[in-house]
Amino acid sequence: RFSVEGALHDTRNQAESWARRALGISPHCGEAWAALSLVELSATHANPERGIDYAVKAVAFAPRDAFVHLSLGMWEVGAYSLSVAASLRSVELDPFLLAPAGNAAEGLSLLGRAAEALPVVDRGLRAEPDWPFGLVIRGFTLAKLGRLEAAESTLRSCEQAAAADHTLSEMWRQTR
Repeated sequence: RFSVEGALHDTRNQAESWARRALGISPHCGEAWAALSLVELSATHANPERGIDYAVKAVAFAPRDAFVHLSLGMWEVGAYSLSVAASLRSVELDPFLLAPAGNAAEGLSLLGRAAEALPVVDRGLRAEPDWPFGLVIRGFTLAKLGRLEAAESTLRSCEQAAAADHTLSEMWRQTR
């Protein structure tokens, strides 16, 4: 069985090949469309229009699959509203899926809705208390809420883990 999770970890070409084979068997395979969306997202010169089109097809064919909503939520374009809505739906379908919880909380905070973001990221942190991305987003959200001491404490707790990932370390540095 083809897995969207696999598309997040396998090489881009292999994931694309698997997705296209799955679509050859069933053009209504939401997971395969989601995988193509994630493959497009990982491209050096990603085409957001094509990637979002793949993700929308994925959601249309598999509306109750958290991973297909994750693929749509990964596209943070425009005002973040689409990403936030898709990420929140993904978390609703699978509360233990951490990536969309972080994406939703980040997007809500960027939209000026940090008070709504905090319970979303905290739910993810209850599932995985040492989740580096969640801790950075929690610190970011607390800073947006003006709770600077709590933000500082949260960011200090994940400094070492954040330093291990370039993107995360940059977010950590900017938030701090």
